[in-house]
Amino acid sequence: MLSLEWLPLACFRTVMLALTIYVLFPRSSLSLSNISSKLGLSELHAYYLVITFWEIVAVVILLYLLRLNALPLSAIGLQGGLTMEGVIYAVLGTVASGLLYPAIEYLMKVLGWGMFWRRPEDRDWFPSTSEYITTKRGLISMFLIVVITIPVLEEIIYRGYVLTVLLQSFKGILIPFVLSSLIFASIHCLAGPGFMLLIFLGTFISSFVFWKFGNLYPCILMHALNTLIGEIIIPLYDKKGKRG
Repeated sequence: MLSLEWLPLACFRTVMLALTIYVLFPRSSLSLSNISSKLGLSELHAYYLVITFWEIVAVVILLYLLRLNALPLSAIGLQGGLTMEGVIYAVLGTVASGLLYPAIEYLMKVLGWGMFWRRPEDRDWFPSTSEYITTKRGLISMFLIVVITIPVLEEIIYRGYVLTVLLQSFKGILIPFVLSSLIFASIHCLAGPGFMLLIFLGTFISSFVFWKFGNLYPCILMHALNTLIGEIIIPLYDKKGKRG
């Protein structure tokens, strides 16, 4: 069985991300802006690359712990492959997640809150337009980062490990689902209240899919579809609509 003692891995990414952006970068005269300039990409690319780096470190630590305790990859749901039923559930889950966004956006407006934090220093790197994918290089880089890499890493950590260890530690599925949703929402705390609520509710869908199939592949697919739509397709569509 997986150990609850490894649970700090769940917050490792967010803690290190905050330390990197708000402590390490300023002390070393670095910033998302100059990193993005050197790479020839947007600040959002640089932000996601920092996330990816620390998530890779977290996954490496998790894999090391599995090996140290003689646990197979199947212990974190890397088993079974992707079936047609899994694909269908991933697509349906993506649709359900997509329907949550306008509902939560409306709720935030009613409450007078925002989907994202209002402080400029917290969102300077997050573009309000699709400029981060206006070039072929930017589009391909964003696809590789948010559609391929991050979904795999985050599902391994937050469904493969976190949800599994909670399911092993509590009776039933309600408490594990709620706790895993809270944990996954909390790692997006740098984004904003509305986005955190979206992640919290959407994680129940991912948790159900993982619980039903017992493997990560449908969850990875659903995560990838969600980011493909939210980070690439919708911004490109909005850009095309504005041009039209």
